[in-house]
Amino acid sequence: MPTVTGCWSGMAPDNSYLSWMLDGNHRMVTLFTSSPEARTWTLKFSEIAGLEKGEIYHPRWSNHAQFVALTGPYIAEHGGEGSIISKGGRTAEVVIAKLNASVTGFDGSVTLTQNQNTDAYPDVWIANGESALLSNFPQGIAASKSTQAWPTDTTHLAFLWEAVGKPNQISLPDSKNLECYVEPEGTALFGPRLDMQLASGTFRPNALAQAQITKALANAPSWTLEATLLPPSLPHTRSPLSGSLMSLPGRQITLDNGRLTINGTGLDHPSLDLPCYLALRQDGAQLTLFVNGTALPTITIPALPDATTTQFGGNSLPVGLLGIALHTIALPDSAIQSSHRLWQPRITKALSQTPPRVRLRAKLVEATGVPTPEGIDPYTRAMIACIYDVEQVLEGTYEPKQILVCHWALMDRKPCSGFPRKPGDSFELLVEPLDLTLHHPELEGQRVLDDTTAFDLEKWYDIAPPKL
Repeated sequence: MPTVTGCWSGMAPDNSYLSWMLDGNHRMVTLFTSSPEARTWTLKFSEIAGLEKGEIYHPRWSNHAQFVALTGPYIAEHGGEGSIISKGGRTAEVVIAKLNASVTGFDGSVTLTQNQNTDAYPDVWIANGESALLSNFPQGIAASKSTQAWPTDTTHLAFLWEAVGKPNQISLPDSKNLECYVEPEGTALFGPRLDMQLASGTFRPNALAQAQITKALANAPSWTLEATLLPPSLPHTRSPLSGSLMSLPGRQITLDNGRLTINGTGLDHPSLDLPCYLALRQDGAQLTLFVNGTALPTITIPALPDATTTQFGGNSLPVGLLGIALHTIALPDSAIQSSHRLWQPRITKALSQTPPRVRLRAKLVEATGVPTPEGIDPYTRAMIACIYDVEQVLEGTYEPKQILVCHWALMDRKPCSGFPRKPGDSFELLVEPLDLTLHHPELEGQRVLDDTTAFDLEKWYDIAPPKL
């Protein structure tokens, strides 16, 4: 099952194992099924009568698989501080809706309340609902159809992070599973290729994964690190391939004009061309670097005595990073070469998906208020939607007279510089379509506040690097 960001997760009460997660815009859920084929899709609550505007909250399946309850619409006051969900809302009512057979829309709905009270946390029980089934979905747990061919060796993993949204789970020696994920710090962003954009900031493994890496590398005589490097997909200001790639306990791995340096010792190899697949293999005192499956001469580099924690990036390195696997053994050449072959079609596919980009000058007409950290809790970052009148298209193609743009306004619970903006002022914008399926899947589940009146405009994403 993929890892999905959001809130108010739910699972159908029958035996279909159909599940959902409320998206960050609080207007739809992302659904997942593993049977008969693994797939995800969205269900838009904004298609329910009366919920076309504003946000929804508290979506919950009843005991009947075709009926759900929720509250909405939550509509912020003009000029207010973004979302009012966390404080309740006098505009919100309790709604019951009937799902269609394919769970792609609704057959009908009814609003149960109509008052000025704060209506929240509805739970609906329907007589004999337990016997209802979603007939379009097989009942029971489907047989596992894992398509994950990488890594080729999963028996000695201490850390695994293929990409954002992937399962990224390993089995520990005590038969327990460990979920590995990385957390962006400050203004760090994932890219549309589901990679870490190191030019945007620093990423750190979650606490349990961090502890596992430290434990695995403590006095480890042998280990292998795999990583795939892509060209940056978001704007950046640094062109040379220089900066911190990653830090591991006892190991500092950097790039200096495209050449790897480990613990201050430069490795003798041509400057890296992106994209590329790398593997570092420590076997006793001997360290071997593999570039795109080819081994370079073995060298000796002692570990540093300090117990540096693990992090990725940290010095504005213009690289996209994904496909990280840390093994507690020295993988044979054949396994490393096999991994390189497996990554080639993945890299080709990733680089072929380039979102259309538009640079334009536009005048701000409407702006969603910047939320407070308390207003988006438990999220730590949020985007706001703004409407602009298009004054001039500088690069790319854009024909409508207005554009709806989503900007990062809060990151690490801190307001981004330049917000709030004043209506009437003009700005130069660099944007890409905010399509979670085609162009920016990394933004799925992120909190997006939209109190504008442009319900018919396509959303665009401001890709200019945010600043705190």
